[in-house]
Amino acid sequence: MIKTIALVAFLCVIGIFTGCENHVEGTLKDSRDGKVYKTIKIGSQTWMAENLNYKTEDSHCYDDKEENCKKYGLLYTWDDAIKACPVGWHLPSRKDYEMLYGFFGGLFATGKKLKSKSGWKNNGNGSDAYGFSALPAGERISFGKAKYGAEGDKAVFWTSTEYYVDCSYFMMLYSQSNSADMSWYMDKDNGFSVRCIMNNPDDEFIYPNELDSSLALKGVAGDPLIDSRDGKTYRTVVIGEQIWMAENLNYEMEKSYCYKNKESNCSIFGRLYEWKSAMSACPTGWHLPRKKELETLIETAGGMSIAGKKLKSRIGWNNFGGSDEYGFSVLPGGHKSLTDLFWGRGGEADFWSCTSFKYKKSDSAVNAYYLGFFYSDGVGLFHDYKYDARSVRCIKDVKSLLSPVTDYRDGRTYQTIAIGTQIWMMENLAYKMENSYCYDNKEDNCKANGRLYTWSAAEKACPIGWHLPSKDEFETLIKTAGPKAGKTQKSKSGQNKDGAANYGYSESPNRSNENVGFTERYWTSTKMSDSLVYFVFLNNGYEFAVMNLKEASFGLSVHCIKD
Repeated sequence: MIKTIALVAFLCVIGIFTGCENHVEGTLKDSRDGKVYKTIKIGSQTWMAENLNYKTEDSHCYDDKEENCKKYGLLYTWDDAIKACPVGWHLPSRKDYEMLYGFFGGLFATGKKLKSKSGWKNNGNGSDAYGFSALPAGERISFGKAKYGAEGDKAVFWTSTEYYVDCSYFMMLYSQSNSADMSWYMDKDNGFSVRCIMNNPDDEFIYPNELDSSLALKGVAGDPLIDSRDGKTYRTVVIGEQIWMAENLNYEMEKSYCYKNKESNCSIFGRLYEWKSAMSACPTGWHLPRKKELETLIETAGGMSIAGKKLKSRIGWNNFGGSDEYGFSVLPGGHKSLTDLFWGRGGEADFWSCTSFKYKKSDSAVNAYYLGFFYSDGVGLFHDYKYDARSVRCIKDVKSLLSPVTDYRDGRTYQTIAIGTQIWMMENLAYKMENSYCYDNKEDNCKANGRLYTWSAAEKACPIGWHLPSKDEFETLIKTAGPKAGKTQKSKSGQNKDGAANYGYSESPNRSNENVGFTERYWTSTKMSDSLVYFVFLNNGYEFAVMNLKEASFGLSVHCIKD
C-alpha cells in the first residue's frame, strides 16, 4: 500500500497520472462561436490546452489557409490578442507564465514538458507531461509585407505584459531546445498564438477583454451626457467647480482617427483628433477646455506631482496605473503623430486644450497646449503640433439655459441663463420708458437690439425680481467667462461677426448711441461720481471685455441680472 501511494506521488510530480490535483483536465465552451476547447489545471492555474481559434479583426490562419486554423488556431496581433479571450479568461501576463515555469522547475525544464508529442521538426517533440500540448504553429511577421514562417520549428505565445509602447513580452518554444524562452523585442503587429488562462475569482483586476465603454468606475458623479449628433452616451463627473466628461469623446468627424485605424480602439479609448477638429468636436453645451481650466483640474487633484495618479483609471495602464479618486478615469489611448505613426497606447494619454502656443508673439500658432499623462504619478501641460491627433475630454459650459421670463409690464419674453452662480437675461432690455431710445430713432432697431437708456432710466428699467448689475457683478461674469470674456460674450451675428457666444449671452452690436455695429456698452449700477458711471465695453477689434467710465447722460444698453 505504501509503495502504491509513493508511485502515485511520483507520477503526480512528473505529470503522468491525470487524477492528480495538479493535473486536472476539463473543457471550455466559448459562448461567442460555440467552439469547445480542452483545458488543463497545472498547479493553481487553469489553462486552455489548445490554441485560441476565435476570429477577430486582425487575426490570421498560417499561410492564410483555413486548415491551419483548425490545426493550430489563429495568429493574433497583440492589440487583438489582449481582447481575444472569452469572458472569465484572459491573455496571460509575464507573471502568469513565470508561475508556470516555477511549477516545472524553471525555464530550462519547461519547454519539453509543454511541447506536444508530435509535429515538431528536428526531433524536437516534447513529452507533453501535463497536457499543455504546445504545437509549433509558427508566426506571422509584419515587417514590410507580412510573411509567415517557422511552422514546425516555433510556438510563440503573446503575454499581456508590454515592454514599451510598441513591444510586448512573449513566450517561445523551439524545436531544437528543451527549454522555454521569454523575450520582448517583437513588434505588436506580428501574429502569434494565444493560450488563455482562467481568471482568479479572488482578483479584483478588470482584464482588458472585459473592458468596454459602458464600464462604470468608482467615484463617477453627474448626469449622463447624450450627444444628440450620434446618440452616444457619456458618463460625467463633478470635480471641484467643474463638470467633465468622464470618458474620451468618440464623435466621428473629419481629421479624427481610431488608434491604429481599428474601430475597436475607438469604442474603448475614443477618437484621436487633430487640433482644428478638436476645437469644434464637443457637443452643444460643452467645449474643449482652456489651458486655465486644465490647470484648475490639476490643482483640484492635488498638483502636478500627484494629479496623474488621482485622475488615471485603475485599469488599462502598463505601469503607474491610477487610483481614479475623482472618477475622471483617464485611459491610455496614445496619440497619432504628424507623420501618421500611432504611439503610446497603454502608456500615454494626451488631451487637447483650446489654447494655442507661440514661442514668440510674432510666430504663427502651429502648436497648442495639451494635458499629458505618462509613466509616473504626475501630470504635465505640454505643447506640440496641432496636426498631431490626441484625445478630447470636453468640459461643460459654465452656464445652463433656464425658463424664459415675461416682463409683466409689456408682455415681452426674455430667455434667461445661469452663468456660474448668476442668472442673467440673455437679451438686451427693450422696455419702453422715459429717457429710453431706439438707435437712430428707428423702431426696428429696438425690436432687434433692445433700447438705449440714460443711466437714471437704466437704474429703474429692470422688471421686479431683476436689477441693473453692479460693477462687481459684471466683474464676476467676466471672471467666469475667462480672460477673453469679450469674445465669449459677443454674439456671432450682426455686423460684428467675431463673437464666440460660448455662454449664450447674446450681445449683438448696433445698440450704442455711437459706432453702430462696432461697439457694445452696458451700464452698471455703480457710480464713481455724480456724473460718471462704470460701464462694460465690448469692441469689434478686441476679444477682451473692458470696464470704463461714461457720463450718465449717454444712452447705453441694459442687461438685467436676477436679484
